[in-house]
Amino acid sequence: MDRQQRIWERTMIKLTVLYGNPTDPAAFENYYTATHMPLVAKMSGVLRHEKAKVVGTPTGDKPPYHRMFEAWFESETALGAALGSPEGKAVVADREFCHRRGDDSSLGG
Repeated sequence: MDRQQRIWERTMIKLTVLYGNPTDPAAFENYYTATHMPLVAKMSGVLRHEKAKVVGTPTGDKPPYHRMFEAWFESETALGAALGSPEGKAVVADREFCHRRGDDSSLGG
């Protein structure tokens, strides 16, 4: 099996976080980029991550989410270790802070 085939057949775990529409989008964006994402950058075990801003829907309605974040991990064990580390706990605690700000975050894997 060649290297490319091994990469494509590799099973990873993806963590997805959907951030609902905040009451103050500008304040959310400032906090998200200046405070929350630097905490995420300190987490170990993240193989890759992507963040996106939701700008619309196919029907033109207001999107149900403001942002989406995805992070890939080697395994469920690696995800658990990352979230259980001091850095991961800081991210989760901060995500809870974001939730209390009215952005209606949800977490999936």
